[in-house]
Amino acid sequence: MKLASQKVGRRSVETMPRGGGGISLGGDDPSLTLLEEGLRSEMPIAPCRTLRQLVLRDKPDTVRFHHTGADVDVSTVLSRPAVRQVFLDAVVASSHSHVKSLCLANNGFDSITSQPFSRILQYLPGLTKLDVSKNALGAAGLINLIASFDFIPQLRVLDISEISFTEGIQAEVSAAIESLRSAFPSKISYLRSSRNNLTSLKAADFTKFCQILQSTVALQQVDLSANGLSTAQCRQVITSLRELPDLRTLVLDDNYVGVSIRALVPKRPTALEELRLAGTNLLEDGGSFVLRHMMESSCTELKCLVIPDNAITADVAALVAEVPSESLMNLQVLDVSSNPIGDASANKLITALPAHSLQELTLSSCDLDGTHGSVEALISLVTRAEGLTKLDVGYNPKLSEMHCFVLCAAIRNAPSTVLTNLVLRGCAVPQGDGVPLEYDRVRHKLVDALGPKRGNILIF
Repeated sequence: MKLASQKVGRRSVETMPRGGGGISLGGDDPSLTLLEEGLRSEMPIAPCRTLRQLVLRDKPDTVRFHHTGADVDVSTVLSRPAVRQVFLDAVVASSHSHVKSLCLANNGFDSITSQPFSRILQYLPGLTKLDVSKNALGAAGLINLIASFDFIPQLRVLDISEISFTEGIQAEVSAAIESLRSAFPSKISYLRSSRNNLTSLKAADFTKFCQILQSTVALQQVDLSANGLSTAQCRQVITSLRELPDLRTLVLDDNYVGVSIRALVPKRPTALEELRLAGTNLLEDGGSFVLRHMMESSCTELKCLVIPDNAITADVAALVAEVPSESLMNLQVLDVSSNPIGDASANKLITALPAHSLQELTLSSCDLDGTHGSVEALISLVTRAEGLTKLDVGYNPKLSEMHCFVLCAAIRNAPSTVLTNLVLRGCAVPQGDGVPLEYDRVRHKLVDALGPKRGNILIF
């Protein structure tokens, strides 16, 4: 990833793109070199007075983390005791009310080594975002963390994914869930608790977890992906969340949602804008009709719908394509990849999409072959959709080289296209005993077909 650089004294400051979470320093500052040498050799290290002086090296030739603003990202590198102590000393040295975000992900913490990090939250009173994911905190570690929540009353974003709090002694797990219910910050707007094996919770504990969701009325984004939830558990989760007035994003990828999707069809429309249900057996037992009804009447504010790998067939895709256009008018992102919808239904679906709002469309591995109008529909879409930035029709091997070529030509001739990402890899693969086309050769031809716009479009 290319970084923008600017000179500050003797050092080059590389500013991460938006969302990168911090600033990385490089250069020949002697004080930085001294600190870094100590970290590499595990020798005694001169204390840092503030986080502004803290530089952590993960590799001898790369400065990984440095804090100069509101975001502190020390993921991965605090597994070394000397580095941990430097960080802790830097936090305790003075108040850091300006710090808004702290990422402690993937540092190998367990219930014991995490204790001092839970205690330092009292020195970060302005914290609004905390990420402790990918640490084996366990139930005891989670309890320690929860005990520190009183010190960070402004906390809005919490990531506790992959912390193994559902594993271990059952009494500790139940105590952790009870602590979470008693002290969960009421102003949390984003909760991520993926890959925590929530399905293993006892029924009573899982009910308490759902009560936490239901009582946190400020929740806007919830990610519970890859927890192996059963259909009944998904129904409990959805029922707990669906009445929250400000819920905008729900991620339930890789859970057995199945018919529990029916619970997402309340009596009144929801404010839901982003729904991610990859690999969730969504269409089991009439789920296709529920999906259509949900899009038609309950989730008309949807901007992002991600439903790959759900065995969506041609009939289902055609059914969804019949959703009235006014119900889809806000849709910006649609991903139906890895579903065998076929060419004819893809044509209907593409034609039904709102060209005025659509920004990303993913139809990879959807059995497109160009025989029933899908390519013509795509050509019409790229001509009309002035905001479309990504089009992915990769891994549809029956789309020919000519299909790909005419699509590129249409993009070249589209007067107002802003497309920057075009995925065609895995297309134009002959069937039978034919020799597969060399993709690099085909890619060069397709890039040429883009004409003057080839410099603006990344083609795969």
